[in-house]
This record gives sequence, structure tokens and C-alpha cells, in this order.
Amino acid sequence: MDGAGKTLLHVCCGPCASACVPRMRAEGRAPVLFFANSNLDTEAEWRRRFAAARRLAEAEGVALEAAPYDHAEWLRAVAAGHEDDPEKGERCARCFCHNLGQAAAFAAANGFDGFTTSLTVSPHKPTPAVFAAGRAAGAGFVEIDFKKHGGFPESVRRAAELGLYRQNYCGCEFSRRASIAARAAAVPGVREIARYMRMGAAAPEGELLKRVEALRAEAAAVWAPRCAFARFPREAVSGWESPDLAKHLEGCGAVYLACATLGAPFDAFARKASALSGADALIAQAIGAAGVERRLDAAEDEIRMELAADETTAPRYSPGYGDLPLSANGAVLDMLDAPRRIGVSLTESLQLAPSKSVAAVIGVRKAENVI
Repeated sequence: MDGAGKTLLHVCCGPCASACVPRMRAEGRAPVLFFANSNLDTEAEWRRRFAAARRLAEAEGVALEAAPYDHAEWLRAVAAGHEDDPEKGERCARCFCHNLGQAAAFAAANGFDGFTTSLTVSPHKPTPAVFAAGRAAGAGFVEIDFKKHGGFPESVRRAAELGLYRQNYCGCEFSRRASIAARAAAVPGVREIARYMRMGAAAPEGELLKRVEALRAEAAAVWAPRCAFARFPREAVSGWESPDLAKHLEGCGAVYLACATLGAPFDAFARKASALSGADALIAQAIGAAGVERRLDAAEDEIRMELAADETTAPRYSPGYGDLPLSANGAVLDMLDAPRRIGVSLTESLQLAPSKSVAAVIGVRKAENVI
């Protein structure tokens, strides 16, 4: 393409770029989007993010180009020997150089006036490191700090307005594991707790907010979520006498069984809070419910990293749903060796102990079977 009079915008993702295009136009630049992200850990993720970039391009009326996806080459050129680097470390700097190098080459080959990148929108990407990579990538790099003038909040707003897919990790498998681990270990935030208090989109205020924050801080002192999961053939659960589960698992060739818990220390905290007042009891139970579901969400993300490229998961299904009896809790614990691995056992009433524990069945099916 003819890039004369235009500036190439390297697009890390659609949401970030959504704040860049209007600003570039306001500064008198004619942007063309360039999607170069072989750091993405799977081709499926690459396609999701490319689709978001294409949707943005269509909404803004700008052209979109893309570099071929080659994660194996990215692993060799960027990550080899740097697998254990921390986030924002040398591996990330090498990744900036790799992706911006592709943008620089494309800009030079097609006569663009210059090139820049949407990477500076994110508060997780240090602007000086991005600028250094851009300068090293080639002549013509335009240093624009898209964080300024409210760039990141604007990207969040625009992405929601356009319905763009918004990821929860940077892109590579290393950042994905770090993101999963951080989310799995974190105490739920105030708004998340409020949802489990059945407050909907409303946020706690006044004295209620103070109690939520105080109990959240107390919970953090004993916070130790744990999880066990393993893959089994579909037949492993076929004898559970649950037509509802059988229907839910239609098309699945395998299942994961999973169990998450907040442990006995959290139960002790919740009992103590319940003795203080009804409001404190509600808050403690909401913290626990949000926390154990958050840990199970993280387990699902870990499971998806294990799947083959043509596999996907069905929504999880727990004993007590539909006609799946609570006795299935015992089968899940036995098959996972959960009493030994994470300290979860079954009471005489077939409930899990500690009380803030959840067991689940997660179906695995071929991606083409998913509508």
C-alpha cells in the first residue's frame, strides 16, 4: 500500500488503539492500523484480538494491515532464555523491539511518514521502555505518549462503546500465567463483594462501605485460596445419574473435575464476623462466595492453557445444580484426592468442608462444536 502522508499505528489490541486514532487525527495525522502481535500465546487469541482491531478499523474508517502470526519464531527470537523474567523485565523489552521492528519494516517498505504504537496507552507498559524500543526499531518512530490526556480511561470507554473484546492478560503465555496467579490469589474488590451481597451494580456507601473495607482487610490476613483439578475421560462421570449433566456435556469428549477452597482459616474468620452482626455476616459470606468463585475462574483459565488448539470448555456445572445430587461432591473429592491435596472433605450432609469450597465439572469439546 502507499503510505505517503500517513502514520502507521502499531496496534497491540483494539481497545488500546481505540483511544489512539482520534488523538492522531486531532494532531493532523492520518493513521493506518498495523496488527503485529506474534507474542500472543495461541492463534485463537490472535484471531480474537485481530477481530477487535478490524472492528475498530471499520468503525473509524481506516485501513488495517497485519503481520503474519508466528508464535514459534517469537518464542525463539524473544523468549528463549528469558522465560522466567518478571513482567516489565527484559523479555517485555525484547518483545517491544520485535513487534515494533515489524512495524518499522512495514512502514519503511510502504513509504509511511512514520510509525508509532498503541502500547503507550496501557498503565502496565512503561512509556520510556516503549519509546526506547521504537527508536531502536528504525527511523521514523513518532513518540506519542497515549497515556496522557486521559488515554487509558478513554480506551476503556471506547472499547465498551464499540463492543470490542478486552483481554485480561498482555498476550504471551508467561504474562498469562502471571495474570492467572495474581487473580487467583487476590481478595475480591469492593464492587465484586457488593454483587455477592445482591447489590447489583450499586456500590456500598457510608458506614456499609467502611464495614466492607474493614472486613475485607481482615479476610486478607487469612486469605489462602487453593484449588485442585484434573482431566478425565467423559465416561468418568457417565454413571452419575444426572440427565441434566448428561445434556450439559453433550458433544464433550473429556471433562475436568475441579475443587476450590478458601480453607479453614477463612471459615474461622467468617464465624467471628457472623457473631458480631447480621450485616457483618452478610459481608463475610459475600467475600467468601466471591473469593471461591474467583479461584475457580482462575482454575478454568489454567485449564484452557492445557487444552489442544481445537478444544474449548463448556460452562462449569456443580453438584446441586439441576438434578446433579450433592453426593457427586464426594466423587469429585475422591477422584481429585482433594482431602490430601487441598484439605477439602465431605460432611455427613454431603456438604464440602471448609464451607467456602466449591466442586465443579467442566466439559471439554471440540471448538467447532461450540455455537
